[in-house]
Amino acid sequence: MNDLFLTECLSFIINVTDKGIVCSKTVALPKNNLYEGDRGILTVNRIRIPFTDTKKNSSSIYHVVEPDFLNDLKNGLEVRIEIDIKRRKQQIINLLRVYLFLMAIDFLYPEIKIKNTHVKKDEICLKITKNKVLSLNNIEKISIFINDIISKNQPINYKGNYMPSTSYIGNIKTIKTRPEGIIAKFNNTQDNFPWYLFYNSHSPFIL
Repeated sequence: MNDLFLTECLSFIINVTDKGIVCSKTVALPKNNLYEGDRGILTVNRIRIPFTDTKKNSSSIYHVVEPDFLNDLKNGLEVRIEIDIKRRKQQIINLLRVYLFLMAIDFLYPEIKIKNTHVKKDEICLKITKNKVLSLNNIEKISIFINDIISKNQPINYKGNYMPSTSYIGNIKTIKTRPEGIIAKFNNTQDNFPWYLFYNSHSPFIL
C-alpha cells in the first residue's frame, strides 16, 4: 500500500521470521536513506504487539517485534496494523526539510551533489560528494535561502514532492559545515502541521 496518509489497515500474517513479521499488506513505510522505518502496533486476537521498526529487503517488508512475541504469531492470522501517527508526521516534516536543502543547493550551488542523507527528530545531515567543500559563506546563504522560503510560506516543489505550505516546519536553528557535509537543526514545529497537503509521487521517497 503506497498511500502516505493511511494510518491503519487489516491484513494477514504471511511469514513469521527472526527479522520480523511479514503481512499481506501494510501501511507502515520501511527505512531508507530519507526515512526512519515506521513504528506502531500489531493487534492479533486482541493482543496488542508493538513493532519498533519497519525494514525492507528485496521482496518483503518486515515489522520488527520483540522475540518474546514471535510464538504468539502464526501464518494466516488476521492482524490490524496501526502506525504511530505523531511520528509519521515528524518524518514528513524531516523529509520536507531535506527537500528544502536540496532545492537551495540546486539553486545556489548546482555543482554540489548530495551523496546521501540521514534524518532524525530535529536534525538532518547531508553528505556531499568528495572534493567539494562548503564554506561558512556558502552555509549562510543556504540558511538564508531556506528561512526566507519558510518565512514567506512558499511551497516546496522538488522532483515530484510538493507541499504548498512551509510555515509549519520550523526555521533553521543551527547549521554547521563538516568535511563530509552539512548538519542542521531546526526549531520546533507547530502541532497543527497539515501533513495531508503533502504530495509525493514516489514510493519509497527518493532524492
